[in-house]
Amino acid sequence: MFGGSNLPGTTDIIVADGLFGALRLGINRNWTTTTKFQVVIPGQGASCWTSPSDETGTTFVADGFAPHIYEIDHDTGSLVKSYTFPNNNTAYFDTWVGGDYLYALTPQNQTTITVIDVSRGRGSATQIQVYVPKAVTIQSQGMLGWN
Repeated sequence: MFGGSNLPGTTDIIVADGLFGALRLGINRNWTTTTKFQVVIPGQGASCWTSPSDETGTTFVADGFAPHIYEIDHDTGSLVKSYTFPNNNTAYFDTWVGGDYLYALTPQNQTTITVIDVSRGRGSATQIQVYVPKAVTIQSQGMLGWN
């Protein structure tokens, strides 16, 4: 397992796993965990980062080996959609959801942050910008956001 995020309003987390996709774990008061579902993402290279969205009721999972972002239903674990956005990104190394937007970091020839609109609901994420931050090296590996 690699990166994970807690699901707001629950004690559950969604964790990415580079071997198969993602899973939802329930954690009780005694710190005992149960697997609520496992998601096998066909063709994924290395699912590594997760970002839940209250706006869509889904979690976005970034692929660190291929230019894909996957959207997974919080409740059922079904794969809502696989996205390949119209840019030259080779992979996504971190993600963060803030309100209506998903931000996806790519440290390749130059660091970029792809801004994705998720306000139209599940299955309808749309790239609206590829932002190139100034004075950032190509080795950027993570980002932090706040609401």
